[in-house]
Amino acid sequence: QDVPIVWAKIITIVRKDDYLPVREEYYDEHNKLMRLINFSNIQEMSGRKIPTVIEVIPQNKPGQKTIIKYKKVLFDIKLDDDIFTLRNLRKGK
Repeated sequence: QDVPIVWAKIITIVRKDDYLPVREEYYDEHNKLMRLINFSNIQEMSGRKIPTVIEVIPQNKPGQKTIIKYKKVLFDIKLDDDIFTLRNLRKGK
């Protein structure tokens, strides 16, 4: 599959008032738009405003897209250090 590993250019469009992302455009080494990501439905979750809907649209696959919808987001939560041991990371805990 011809997918660039490193993007030649990424353009991020943000809102002027709070710098939240609105759209990102990913270009290959030939300056061709390859991926478009739209951010929408800004809501406050855990005291922060975030886009709760992310739509990823590959430009080389017409009619295809991935939509990610956040229902609940927690920030600054305490995580047990054991989660990040090599053993647990390998077994997918």
